[in-house]
Parts: sequence; structure tokens; C-alpha cells
Amino acid sequence: MVILQHKKWKNSPQIFHVLLLLVNIMENKPRFKSNPKLSLMDQVRQVLRYHNYSYRTEQTYCDWTICFVKFHSYQMHP
Repeated sequence: MVILQHKKWKNSPQIFHVLLLLVNIMENKPRFKSNPKLSLMDQVRQVLRYHNYSYRTEQTYCDWTICFVKFHSYQMHP
């Protein structure tokens, strides 16, 4: 969770927008804009709750987001 608080990822909209796009494609619902002042994980949770995903699905998506961020952080700074 510490890596998501890093200033490089904290306000990085790229990952969030990719997730948002995927959710919108899957659900075919109108676009939802989360609060940009929130951390990345809070934004992800907000979008998933907007789309009425279950709590367990929310946890899984958040875990995958963390893995994605860690993997790409490692790729940039081995």
C-alpha cells in the first residue's frame, strides 16, 4: 500500500482511467468521474461502488491494481 502513496503514483490518472474505461465497457453505463483529490485506490473503490460491484470483487480489483502498480514501478526502477 505504501507504493500507492508515492507521489509519482498518487495523482497518476493513467491507471485509473484504464480501469474506468474497462468498467465502462463491461457495464455500458454512463461515464463516472471520481474525485481527483482522492488517492488512486480510493478512486478505484469509488468507481466499483458506483457500478455496484460486490465487496469481494472490489477487493480483487484493488489487489490487481496494487500488483499492476508494483510491477510497473519495478520495471522503471529495477
